[in-house]
Amino acid sequence: MKIELTKPIRYKDTDIQTLDPDFESLTGRDLIDAEKALRAQGQTFSAWEFSRSYLAAIAARACGLPREVLEDMNVTDFTRITLEAAAFLGGQASAASTQTNSDD
Repeated sequence: MKIELTKPIRYKDTDIQTLDPDFESLTGRDLIDAEKALRAQGQTFSAWEFSRSYLAAIAARACGLPREVLEDMNVTDFTRITLEAAAFLGGQASAASTQTNSDD
């Protein structure tokens, strides 16, 4: 899934107009590492999946970019990419709970 940005972002002297996050390549360790990194910065949340910082960290990993690059995006693009991360994570949680329930 490619995301056309409304305003390019700059990373390593390159303007990026399109993001192509690969959420499917993420592992559980990626999610844990993102949470650990945010905790190390003093951030805590009762529900990580609703934290914009956490969703940005996950989206950044899926895009192969530092989280700070996404945090500097305009609000429209930032909201779009974090909503994509939330939708992906939500879909994974739903699939897992469906799998568990079907085994009963």
